[in-house]
Amino acid sequence: IPLRVLGFTPPASWSWLWLPVAVLGAYGAIFAYALVVIAIGQLTGADLAWLREGNQIPREEFRTPVVTALLGTALMVAAPLAEESFFRALLYRGLAARLGHLPAMVASGLAFGLVHLNWSVLVPFWCVGMLFAWVYRRSGSLWTTIAAHAIVNGLTFVFTLYGVRP
Repeated sequence: IPLRVLGFTPPASWSWLWLPVAVLGAYGAIFAYALVVIAIGQLTGADLAWLREGNQIPREEFRTPVVTALLGTALMVAAPLAEESFFRALLYRGLAARLGHLPAMVASGLAFGLVHLNWSVLVPFWCVGMLFAWVYRRSGSLWTTIAAHAIVNGLTFVFTLYGVRP
């Protein structure tokens, strides 16, 4: 499959607007999920701390400058390229051709959430996956979602390093 068919093309001139939509939408999904979990916990008295864990960075004893740099590079370069190529360019695109756009967004978003192997991020990452599939379709460029994914991962990595949590 040629790279241009997968979406490795520049966005149309107006498509740069999809980048902030993707980034703000991703954080909106994550924060909305956090608020729902907190509200359910408050209303029911249930201990839902396991749903607020999120993805963790290595423990303090492993947090050396080299490990931090490698992890940052993996999160801001490798993960966005690999995940967007697979989940949007291949999976979403293939499913959309067979099932239609909405079922493909739901299925590829769910797969994106599941692959992170963490129940506490399944729902928000499912929503982010669906949003990124929608943005990929609207912008016509995989670079838009790769950039959004890199920004979200990069900001979240920095927030996590400094102990900032929703």
